[in-house]
Amino acid sequence: MRQTYEVNSIAPVMIARAFLPLLAAASQTSSETDLNCSRAAIINVTSKGGSCGDDTRGHFFYGYCMSKAALNIATVSMSVDLKPNNILTAVLNPGWVKTDMGGPSGRVSTHESVQGLLKVMSSLNEEHSGKFYNYNGEPIPW
Repeated sequence: MRQTYEVNSIAPVMIARAFLPLLAAASQTSSETDLNCSRAAIINVTSKGGSCGDDTRGHFFYGYCMSKAALNIATVSMSVDLKPNNILTAVLNPGWVKTDMGGPSGRVSTHESVQGLLKVMSSLNEEHSGKFYNYNGEPIPW
């Protein structure tokens, strides 16, 4: 459980901190005037399992779900802290993808998930910062 938390929660925050000077510089020198991914952004990959409002199925993966919930709240906090630097933050759920982790029962192909995530990222703006979205653009409750 501890390793899962370190990988899914702590590492993304440490990576964001390490890249913050570069993101701030990119934001300052960007020709973009609006908050968006083309200017500067931190997009964290999460899971519906990290949603208290949408995790209705239960599954005993407590460590994983806790680690994703921690990542989600860290991203919300970053959205407040990084707004003065004009850096967008969001968490995106790739869906239950047919991969080694998701298994053959996954509902979404890797192609569909990636295409959806890219489309969502290209549409994000200030009103979306600090929010939680599915790969198809639907908001996910916290």
